[in-house]
Order: sequence, then C-alpha cells, then structure tokens
Amino acid sequence: MDQAKMKWLPHRVHTVFLEDVTPDDPVVGRKYTCIRSLRTGRMHVSIGKQYHDAELSRRYGRWARESIVAEWVSPDELQVHVHISGAGVHGRAGMRNRRFLRDLPFALAAMRHADGYLVQVHPELDHAQIVVRFHSDVSKYDRTETWGHWRDYAITPNWRHRFSR
Repeated sequence: MDQAKMKWLPHRVHTVFLEDVTPDDPVVGRKYTCIRSLRTGRMHVSIGKQYHDAELSRRYGRWARESIVAEWVSPDELQVHVHISGAGVHGRAGMRNRRFLRDLPFALAAMRHADGYLVQVHPELDHAQIVVRFHSDVSKYDRTETWGHWRDYAITPNWRHRFSR
C-alpha cells in the first residue's frame, strides 16, 4: 500500500511504558521500540530506558526484524535505527529498504503520538533533529540520513508526512 493511501489512525497505536520511565522523564536515554503487527496493522510502541527485549525477541521479530528502535541521545537529537539486511535479517535488501522508507514516517508519528505528554512537558524537543541509521550489509543501503525534526511528526487532522523519499 503506498503512502498516499495509508491513513493515520491513532487508535491503532498501542503504548506501553516500561517500569523505568514515566510519561515525562527521563529524556536523554529514553528508548522507543516500535513494531507494526502485520496481522492487525497496529503499531506497538514501548517506551523505556532499555529497548523492549520481549517484543524484539518474539519469534517473528527475530526472524523478520520489522522493528524500528530509537533513542534520545540529547534533547537536540533522536537517533533511529532500522535493519535493512545482515545480522540474521531475512528478505531482500532493496525490498526491505523501500518498505522502511514507506513506513518510517508513520512509525515516527506513532512514537510521537505515544509519547505526546513528553513534548507537552519538554517543548524544546520539537526542535530536535531526527537522525536515521540504516544498517545493511549491502553498501548502498548502509547509510545515515536526517529526517527532519520531531515537530514534523506531530499529528494534525488530515496529517500526511510532508517529506517524500
């Protein structure tokens, strides 16, 4: 399904705060684990000081590595990591790259929506730059890109991500 046909449905975002964080603290070191269920279409976003290993280690998650993880390294930068190929990832690198490019704006919007109170308490985070690290054993897909700012993923009525790739 191409991005123009995908619809933002906030009720499809399931959020879990792990025991080591609160809705507004900490910022630096705060980590997101975002996994989209292929069966239900729901985005599962876990927020904690560690990545949600239980979600990442499920049999399908280990096999397909469809997860996107992110971490606040400073109030000015959110680092995002996706695995395109290598390290036990199954699937063709080109196909996985296209799928992540298509789905990443929605995953970032889901993370921001799931953690909306954090931005209310720390509005300076809206100016943070998003740096995405694509991990791949194929050199043309192994790269780092800047994907705008955290404010670009705020959900408004009729939201469509403004960056096209």
